[in-house]
Amino acid sequence: GECISIGVQRGQVINITRTTQAISQAIKQACVSSGVVIDTVVAGIAGQHVNCIHSKEEIKRKNPGKEIDNEDIRNLVDDVFSLSVPPGTQIIDAIPQEYYVDDNKDLIDPKGVIGTQFGSYFNVITGNEQHIRNIARCVKQCDLEMEDLILEPIASSCVTLDDKELESGVVLVDIGGGTTDVAVYYNGFLRHTAVIPIAGDVITEDIKQVFKGIVKDDAESIKVKHGSCIPDPSKKNVVIIIPGIHGRPEIEISQNELAKVIEARMQEIIARVMVEIEASGYRDKLGCGIVLTGGGSLLNGIKTFTEFQTGMNVRLGYPEEKVIFNEESKQKYNNPIYATALGLMVKAFENDEDEPVM
Repeated sequence: GECISIGVQRGQVINITRTTQAISQAIKQACVSSGVVIDTVVAGIAGQHVNCIHSKEEIKRKNPGKEIDNEDIRNLVDDVFSLSVPPGTQIIDAIPQEYYVDDNKDLIDPKGVIGTQFGSYFNVITGNEQHIRNIARCVKQCDLEMEDLILEPIASSCVTLDDKELESGVVLVDIGGGTTDVAVYYNGFLRHTAVIPIAGDVITEDIKQVFKGIVKDDAESIKVKHGSCIPDPSKKNVVIIIPGIHGRPEIEISQNELAKVIEARMQEIIARVMVEIEASGYRDKLGCGIVLTGGGSLLNGIKTFTEFQTGMNVRLGYPEEKVIFNEESKQKYNNPIYATALGLMVKAFENDEDEPVM
């Protein structure tokens, strides 16, 4: 089910009523198309208020002679949720990296190991309590139960990255409408995540502001149909014609000038992505470079543009991992636009299997 939401801006709910209406319409469509009664949902979260902090946590096992199992891992993860965080902040997720048991360090899978002190280094994802509460409130007003809340780049990673990329080192960059989400992986673990509040909607707004007399829908349309990250001087005489508003003269836009507007904003987005990659400390360990996904990754020329700006290998990420499509659904939904939604679905199944979050 799909519905345009104007109640969410840059990943944050700014209008409860409009967001609730959008959720309700999308859910109704999903119920009709699937023939399934939906009463619980898994929600995604993004926004500049989301932060990633690193913490070392450990527990003392009551029965050190017993092999470590999933229950021990859950107890360790649950213990992280009791960490003290600043007022108005809430822990969204606690993601373990390598584990250690007594003197045994750098364990990727601790199950089966025997020992007393059991711990790990965690990526602790936090968010603004009020923004989290607003999401829950919208879901509740639709008579739905929010089963889980998952950081959107983690969801997207779940269906766009394979195990070899996660081990070798890779950055997932999900360029959506409101936010650009970044997740850095190395040796199979999430090392760093960030949410940049600039994405496709800002590019659309730039086009609207630069080329006077067009509305947002027209700006979005020409971005998708004619836009590029790389200006082409040979196309400076190629003109895009937009109907004037209410009988006014047509507006002519040079395709090359359009590309220059998009290029300027994309330079800013990729520069901020590189700041986050540097902040992760894994810049020189990313053997598989960058994977671009989200609707923004469909911009013409973005792969070449990003490779030039970063000096890193780049590919486009389609939601093909852990998802099996039939021919009809593959044609529509095997698309970077749906990476986050399909990732949330897969994460919901994985969490239902009661496996620890990796």
